[in-house]
Amino acid sequence: MLMSGPCLTGYTQTINDWYDRDIDAINEPYRPIPSGAISENEVITQIWVLLLAGLGLGALLDVWAGHDFPIIFYLALGGSLLSYIYSAPPLKLKQNGWIGNFALGASYIGLPWVGWPGVIWNSYS
Repeated sequence: MLMSGPCLTGYTQTINDWYDRDIDAINEPYRPIPSGAISENEVITQIWVLLLAGLGLGALLDVWAGHDFPIIFYLALGGSLLSYIYSAPPLKLKQNGWIGNFALGASYIGLPWVGWPGVIWNSYS
């Protein structure tokens, strides 16, 4: 069950690498995506598998914790959305100074602090 976070972190890192592939081709051409070690289809599949696995495990955490409302799932969904708009055009928040830093901090740092008490102490039911 605790693999939801690592799956969503993998999703975030993979989608970020995907949208940075052009600049990585110049700065870090040895990385898996720009070097061609991973095909476009494999990258897209990995993004979807990690996203769906992370969200699915988040929903199962809600069931396991006995939540009446799927708060862990919605926190995971919100964090996934923040991660997407951090990396992807047209918003690509990482290019917007403090807004990008806020999005990154809210999804990586804030969500575990908000979500974990609900799993452990069932405080969201």
